[in-house]
Amino acid sequence: MVTNALLDTNIIMDIFDRDRTAHESTLKIVREFLEKGTSLYINTDTLTTSFYLLRSLKKATLEESLYVLREITKICDLISIEIEDVDKALSLCEDVYI
Repeated sequence: MVTNALLDTNIIMDIFDRDRTAHESTLKIVREFLEKGTSLYINTDTLTTSFYLLRSLKKATLEESLYVLREITKICDLISIEIEDVDKALSLCEDVYI
């Protein structure tokens, strides 16, 4: 069982962009993680990159983009990009592959 999952920008975009091929499968996996109590994480870089992509590529409004990011932070713990946090993020990745 996966106990921790670090979501990257592609996963975030898959969740909120219905035009992406992996939209449905990503939603299914994230729902399964939530149902099984998997701790979900996102880093600050992914958050800001997702905002940029939503605004520039998907032409989402400011309000829509902020809504998406607020929804993500409701289900994910935010990891800032500092050396200690990089170590933590890497250890979370190790949990997935061990």
